Amino acid sequence: MTRLRRLRRRIAVVLPMMAALLLISAQSAHATDILYEWAWTKKEYKVTHEWDWVNTTGEPVKKTISMKKIHEVKAEITASGGVTGKLKSKFFGKLGIEVGLTLHGEGKKTTTTSITWQITIPKADGKYVYYSGTRKASGRYERWACSSQRCSVTGYKKGHSWTSNSHGSISCKKPSQDGLSAKVKKEFCP
Repeated sequence: MTRLRRLRRRIAVVLPMMAALLLISAQSAHATDILYEWAWTKKEYKVTHEWDWVNTTGEPVKKTISMKKIHEVKAEITASGGVTGKLKSKFFGKLGIEVGLTLHGEGKKTTTTSITWQITIPKADGKYVYYSGTRKASGRYERWACSSQRCSVTGYKKGHSWTSNSHGSISCKKPSQDGLSAKVKKEFCP
């Protein structure tokens, strides 16, 4: 009897302890940490307006040109589960910091009409390209939920925007100077 009583006492002490341990481990398995991180970001040059002319006169030519729109860049966001409100409104600010650009807010877009410009085309023969363009930034910002057992994506924001416009001109005979002029030369020079 004495052994049986001791065994019962031990079981009476051990059972509640086992139940408490199971409860704690079950709670920690369900506890989640929410994390936000960039899956990817990128930035690229976009030519929005262009006009070109081949000077064969041997003289400087003064002209009023109208650069036609060839591309439009708009600030847009696509969001999924659990990513709305303040998080959505801060997307372009966070993306701008990530890529190092000051970006326009949702719904803004580059000029959709032609751009009029007074120019003087140099007298040297050859093709000259006049352009306007911008830097487009894109990215995907993800919301992750992590427990002790696994992590999974529970929502995301994906979008793109643009920074201020730049205007310029290049001679197709000369090397380009920077990213946007290099893009223009690649797209519009033979």
